Amino acid sequence: MSLNVESRKLMNVAFVVVAVLIIGGSLWSTRLLVHAFAEQEHSRMKIWADATRALAELPESCDFAFIQEVLSENTTIPVVLTNADFEVLDARNIDLSDMNPEQCRQLALEFKAKNEPIQIHLMEGVTQYVCYDDSILLKHILYMPVVMLLVILVFVVLLVVVMLSRRRSEQNRLWVGLSRETAHQLGTPITSLLAETELLRVKYPDDRYLPEMQRDVNRLRTIAERFSKIGSPSDLTQQDLNTVLESALSYMKLRVAKGAELTWELGPSRQVMLNAPLMEWVIENLCRNAVDAMDEFGKIHLEATDHDDWVYIDVTDTGKGMTKQVADKIFRPGFTTKKRGWGLGLALVKRIVEEYHHGRIYVLRTAPGEGTTFRIELKKL
Repeated sequence: MSLNVESRKLMNVAFVVVAVLIIGGSLWSTRLLVHAFAEQEHSRMKIWADATRALAELPESCDFAFIQEVLSENTTIPVVLTNADFEVLDARNIDLSDMNPEQCRQLALEFKAKNEPIQIHLMEGVTQYVCYDDSILLKHILYMPVVMLLVILVFVVLLVVVMLSRRRSEQNRLWVGLSRETAHQLGTPITSLLAETELLRVKYPDDRYLPEMQRDVNRLRTIAERFSKIGSPSDLTQQDLNTVLESALSYMKLRVAKGAELTWELGPSRQVMLNAPLMEWVIENLCRNAVDAMDEFGKIHLEATDHDDWVYIDVTDTGKGMTKQVADKIFRPGFTTKKRGWGLGLALVKRIVEEYHHGRIYVLRTAPGEGTTFRIELKKL
């Protein structure tokens, strides 16, 4: 078992290391690529600036076809030509038609802040500046790390979801297998006990202990049937909720500790889709949990109330209560605050209520020293 845990830890560490290396390598390679493209665009802008200077200085008799071709080669880099005050004289790959002179000047200054302007020294001491922005391709490359990080994040989230689903599926199979094996193992001795109690009843018809013994054996059979239903499709039928609650509470009233007082208030009859044996199991588990929380002394009260199309079943005890941190974990399989126990009772209760009956169960209120109230919500017919 420890080797398995260590293997999982090593796999998790390896996964984190690989993810960090991938992200780091992606960012580093993207940075190099951006730098290379930026240098290339700067060189192109120098050639564009030289062509612009040549166009202004060459005599009119010269052939400008080559220079015009060089200037027209730039189809991706937004560029403006300005004077010494950064007033825009010309532009390429950018639409300035809807901008006034001051807005054009502000755009030129923005370009200047991004990339060092290239000076063009013309005749008679005139200086012009080529101010340019990053091309669309370079901007896309700049966004590549963000896109890659998002892709990696999505991949990690999907991987975590798959791993959690797989783990939950494995837990479900384990629970189902354990439950059915328990029911199977209990089946044979329970059948023998039923036969033997029947023989004893025939041989000793007046024995006053036999009826109670037979009730307990029948109870064992009911418990085994409950375990056998775990993992099976929901077998819900229309039931009178009060009848089911009354049956479970009457059984528990005779079996809680002498110092524990169990009372209930059910109100009017309600029709609910239920699996009666499983719902009785829920109530019994909550009552036992309440007794354990009270150290066998205190009060347990169950109250059923209506709200619109829902019925609320509140189970309140006067036990030691819980902190919020404990209450958040109370339904997790394996979590327990008791010295003895597997921490499976409330986890089973949650599965029965939410997965089988499509209801909800949660801690309504609790505080250290102030007891606890569990609430079950079920849909009425």
